[in-house]
Amino acid sequence: MSMGSLSTEIDENVIKRLPQSALSSISKTSKYYRTLSEPSLYESIVLGETETTAVACFFRTLLDRKYLAKYIKAFTMNEHEASDARTSHRTCMHQCCRELWKSRRPFKT
Repeated sequence: MSMGSLSTEIDENVIKRLPQSALSSISKTSKYYRTLSEPSLYESIVLGETETTAVACFFRTLLDRKYLAKYIKAFTMNEHEASDARTSHRTCMHQCCRELWKSRRPFKT
């Protein structure tokens, strides 16, 4: 094992123990840390149904960077409100899901 790979192993172990907010921050510091933090950052996604912008950004990111989908192990949508606005949110999410499904390609692991 080289010293370079030892450093990467240590970094990976530290990153796995970070809270979600810290993962997001460290992923923005460099390509190296983004690559190391993405598996943990995308492992468990929790979005609120009323967070239209966050939901749209999430699906847009998956459409642009399809390899991230292989890291997702859990996806949760929380319902926060009971209104007619839900219908338009769901329609938008369904369209995004359909687009993602149509454009999918087998992921190489």
